[in-house]
Amino acid sequence: MLFRKDILDKIFHGEIKAAYRMWKKPTVKAGGTLRTPKGVLKIKTLKKIEKADIRPHHIQHAGYATFEELLEEIGTHKTGTLYHITFEKGPKDPRKKLQTTKLTAKAADRLALELGKMDLRHKKPWTTLFLKTIDQHPGKPAELLAKKVKWEKLKFKSYVRKLKEKGLTISLETGYKLSPRGKAYLRLSK
Repeated sequence: MLFRKDILDKIFHGEIKAAYRMWKKPTVKAGGTLRTPKGVLKIKTLKKIEKADIRPHHIQHAGYATFEELLEEIGTHKTGTLYHITFEKGPKDPRKKLQTTKLTAKAADRLALELGKMDLRHKKPWTTLFLKTIDQHPGKPAELLAKKVKWEKLKFKSYVRKLKEKGLTISLETGYKLSPRGKAYLRLSK
């Protein structure tokens, strides 16, 4: 579930407490969490809803001025089921702490083993290549980075998320950069 930056800002300022999505299959679940560039959201409810059941206060809670604006945003051309999702600020993102944690030589060795396993699962080394490419081109669009490593953009982005889970990269408005942990790992793994 993705949000535009302006919507995320309003969510984390407490102005928006709900969203609508048209899905064939939901990408979130009630009681779960959703990581966003601004922080973690806790999903409170996820309910199927008919367009006819949407009330004015629902529209306002989702940050829309009118019903038409809401319909335009969810895409009237999409097929699937309409869902009403409510959420609140969740716990702190554990990756933030990882990104700033100092990396000891011992921790770097453990991380090298984990990344090595990730490389083996893919059957081709990619972790260090991605880290070096991001380090050499911070803030560059994912499409450009994907071309540099000769990967398809969406697959590239999904694999960068695996590095972010390890606290090695930070997502920017455009592109990525290495976290202090990522930079330390590259330095220690030479």
